[in-house]
Amino acid sequence: MQTIRFIVVMALALGALSIVSIVWPQITGQKRPPVVQKTYDTVKNTQFGQSVSAVLGISSDMPPEQIQIDTLVKNVLTQAAVGVESSAKSIIARQTLRQLLNQYNALDEGQRSKLHELICNPPATP
Repeated sequence: MQTIRFIVVMALALGALSIVSIVWPQITGQKRPPVVQKTYDTVKNTQFGQSVSAVLGISSDMPPEQIQIDTLVKNVLTQAAVGVESSAKSIIARQTLRQLLNQYNALDEGQRSKLHELICNPPATP
């Protein structure tokens, strides 16, 4: 079990180091340190390295454009807030509808038909 855990941890660490070596210039705006450069030189031509570069939109042909971390974080937080707000609105609408249905089902038949008449029949025009 310890051997499997060690292998998984090493694979995750190597994956993280590989990704960091690819995005280093975009995040820091500086050249890669020697260890990171050696890792990048090894990873850049592998299927994994090419896939990560393609997903992140990083090309070795173009000079690195620094990623503005503060803008990225702000955008992610804004998107998260919009998602939470949308979910909250949906939950509130669902709960309101459920309450209305419960109240409607609690009415006797006469009250239901009156309500149905008020909602479905157009008002008389003068």
